[in-house]
Amino acid sequence: MIYHVILTPPMIFTQKQLHDRLASLPGTCKELYIENHTGVGIRVVNGRSEPVSLGETSGISLLLTNGSHRYFQTRESLESFDELMDQAKAFEAETGEVTWAPGTDSYDFDDTKGLLETLSELHERVLPQVDSLRSHDWITSTMVGMGISEQSYVSLSDRQPGGMDRQYQVRVFAMATGKIGEVTQEYYDSITANHSLEYFTAEHIAAMFKKIAERLHALLLAPAAPCGEMDIVIATEAGGVIIHEAVGHGLEGDLQASSAYANKVGEMVASPKVTIVDDPLLPGLRGSYRLDHEGTPSARAVLIENGKLLNYMQQQGTADFLGLPHNGHARRESYAHESIVRMSNTYMDNGPDSPADIVASVKDGLYITALGGGQVNTTSGDFVFKVNFAQRIKDGQIGEVVRGANLSGNGPKMLKEISMVGNDLVVGKNGVFIGGTCGKDGQGMPVTDANPTIKVRLKVTA
Repeated sequence: MIYHVILTPPMIFTQKQLHDRLASLPGTCKELYIENHTGVGIRVVNGRSEPVSLGETSGISLLLTNGSHRYFQTRESLESFDELMDQAKAFEAETGEVTWAPGTDSYDFDDTKGLLETLSELHERVLPQVDSLRSHDWITSTMVGMGISEQSYVSLSDRQPGGMDRQYQVRVFAMATGKIGEVTQEYYDSITANHSLEYFTAEHIAAMFKKIAERLHALLLAPAAPCGEMDIVIATEAGGVIIHEAVGHGLEGDLQASSAYANKVGEMVASPKVTIVDDPLLPGLRGSYRLDHEGTPSARAVLIENGKLLNYMQQQGTADFLGLPHNGHARRESYAHESIVRMSNTYMDNGPDSPADIVASVKDGLYITALGGGQVNTTSGDFVFKVNFAQRIKDGQIGEVVRGANLSGNGPKMLKEISMVGNDLVVGKNGVFIGGTCGKDGQGMPVTDANPTIKVRLKVTA
């Protein structure tokens, strides 16, 4: 089979042609990446729809390494493919048909026209909910966004067969600001997925907007959160951002020179109830892919199992250097960036405890169902997170809503002190995996995260 690489202008290469081109180049490690990325989006600000935005990028990059010497060049069009290869002392390879590794499932987004039609359908589903949100007199402003993108890429290296993959991202997000008396609050929520609009039903969208209104109103009337060290219950509804930030980055293979988890493979680094996984192969999630950006098939990576550190997320270079199994976690924002180790769908797996027993065990603490952004020092593991929605727990009962809380602690210490892990996580697109964009080294990548209900002692600050 010959795969058509849809760029400007359209050109056809076989896998053998590209591998032969790479084989002819100097260097000990060689990597070729070809990409086309199209995205459409629209915002509705205070009930008014803004013009549709359209973005298209395409290009190629070539990386050659030889010891400490690196050659990295990019071009914005395949018209420059031969020029790029000639500059790297390439020569023409003989042609021949080969079968490439399969990419993601095919969806109904084939071109820009298809993306625009799908965006229009999504827009029609969302607009009635915007009007509903704005009907509350205590809501002062709203901003809603919708976006759909398609990315096709060819990725291969001199050590991997490589292949072609296609990914589709659909996202709806909304933020509302409210005011009652002297109190002003914001609340944000989103729906993200790596599949068609089947997941974005009118009912699902309506539920998100209803939650935004209910929680924003509750926060406007809520007292300030208590401060100090206390038992914290993080519900599965909150997603796994605390696992992503406080733990996940420290388990990326390219950070092992300074990570708090460096040189600890085989050691107990967490409670025996804790298992942490990063799995790019989960279907339908924002962070999913089948082929990483070095041409390596992606793989489910069990990072910590029953408290013991087994591996890190790896790309080719880090796996070779650390002498650990490679698991296909090289990703890049675009052809203009070099690939680095990134998370995909990161989660804490289920434990032995029921959520009801976890809440009942708390005498005085917080029950958290929404976490915001956070900061983490990957060297020390220290972190701070904003709490978007929390309720007091008193004598095992969930009670009043409180506002203004932040969580602080240390990732490695937290992992060891997680005392209870729930059995309520559903793994996959029907579970509570929160999608977003993770920033690292100036590159943003789509990811999701999740955890079951967990209990741990952390410090709460205003």
